[in-house]
Amino acid sequence: MYHVRNRGDQREAIFRDDEDRQKFLATISQPNLALLLGVAGLLLLYFEFTHPGFVAPGVIGGICLLLSILGFSVLPINYVGVLLILLAVGLFVAEVKVQGFGILGFGGIAAMVVGLLILIDTPDPAVSIGLKTALGVALPFGLIFIVLLVAVLRSLRQRVTTGEAGMVGLIGLADTDVHLSGRVKVRGEYWAAVSGAPIAAGRRVRIIGVENLVLRVEEVHD
Repeated sequence: MYHVRNRGDQREAIFRDDEDRQKFLATISQPNLALLLGVAGLLLLYFEFTHPGFVAPGVIGGICLLLSILGFSVLPINYVGVLLILLAVGLFVAEVKVQGFGILGFGGIAAMVVGLLILIDTPDPAVSIGLKTALGVALPFGLIFIVLLVAVLRSLRQRVTTGEAGMVGLIGLADTDVHLSGRVKVRGEYWAAVSGAPIAAGRRVRIIGVENLVLRVEEVHD
């Protein structure tokens, strides 16, 4: 009798575990929740990548993103919706690249909203992404994505201002005669320098290149 009860308890425990697992999957497979988990995960991971060392945002973001993927994996996905979401991202990028005066950006938001609305391939509104959720995700996502992309592109285009490459274009003063050799003073520092034409000491010079800690300069004619 003891062994029979023990087997029964084991079956009941397994049944309870299976029931809890099914409840968990049913919860995270709710489209609105799965979408919000995915967005939160991406934002937290982005924060971790741009501010390394916090750790917690990266861990929580990774968990949220994996839970979102798990939730969507048990839902019937409409691939047209996926393509519309990808098109939206492309339009956001194009808005920044070609400066579409907002037209491409609004088109991207519209494509993302429609893509989210039809993402779950089911006629049952109870298991689909609602209009409020789609708008609440698409509008901020589009604006934040464009702002971040503009910031990244500006930082890439920004002229280098540090290191040897950052010295190109600076104005200095010839401390000695400069031609095949010489010395110039730039930003309070003395540098070995060469030039294609003789430059007299005391003349203003412009740096046009840096090779092995030797500046290539040219005379600045007033």
